[in-house]
Amino acid sequence: MGHYIDAWRQGFVFSGRSTRQAFWWFMLIHVLIGFGLIIFDVFTGTFVMEVGLGAFSALYSVASVFPSFAVGARRLHDINFRGWWQVLLVVPLLGVTILCVLFALRSNPGENRFGDHPLAQAG
Repeated sequence: MGHYIDAWRQGFVFSGRSTRQAFWWFMLIHVLIGFGLIIFDVFTGTFVMEVGLGAFSALYSVASVFPSFAVGARRLHDINFRGWWQVLLVVPLLGVTILCVLFALRSNPGENRFGDHPLAQAG
């Protein structure tokens, strides 16, 4: 849960690096909350089938845009890629697949052009 909260605290920070663990924990909790809110929308009658969201899940989706892109950019920085690679999300299926592979790669050890290794900063 700490990685999720940290991602929200750094919601507008697109510089620096994030570890694989920080990124994937954020994404797991983010998706679980999103699904939970969709279920909540269904039970409260605010779910709109045509849109695929309801009032609460849509509000959460809009609020989480910047934190999601920021943690994604920092994760890409950790493997020495620019955050702009997230533009691949507009390519159906292929873009998401490529990004998932990139997000799963090991961190560059030591310092890279985006800064020190995140675990070196913590220690």
